[in-house]
Amino acid sequence: MGDPMWPKIKLAVNRCKRVWQELMDKFGGDWSCFFKFFTKQVSSHKQKAVKGDDETTVAYYKLVQAISHCDCDLQDEQENVIYHGNCGWFLESRWQKKWGMLNHWEIWWALGKEEY
Repeated sequence: MGDPMWPKIKLAVNRCKRVWQELMDKFGGDWSCFFKFFTKQVSSHKQKAVKGDDETTVAYYKLVQAISHCDCDLQDEQENVIYHGNCGWFLESRWQKKWGMLNHWEIWWALGKEEY
C-alpha cells in the first residue's frame, strides 16, 4: 500500500502540470505574457483575486478550475455553424478568420464566458 499522503500530493502535482501545460501550449512558454493576461483579466472584470505587492492576479486554484470551463466553452463555440463548411465539419480556417492569432484564453475572455 502506498503512502497515505500520495492522493493529496498527486492532486497538487496534477494541478501544477495543468497550469504548466496551459503556459506552454497557449502562451508559448512566455511567463510575462501569461501573468500579464491573468492580471489584466481581473482588473478589467473586477473578479475576486489575490492581492500581491503591486498587482492583482487570478488565484491559482481558480485558474486550475477555469481550465476545464475554458475548454468546454470553446468546444461549444466551435460547434457553432458559422465555423462549419458545407459538409458540416468544423473548419479551422473559419475559426482563424474570426479569431486570428488569439489564444484560447483570449477567445474565452472575448466571448465573455470566463469564470474564476
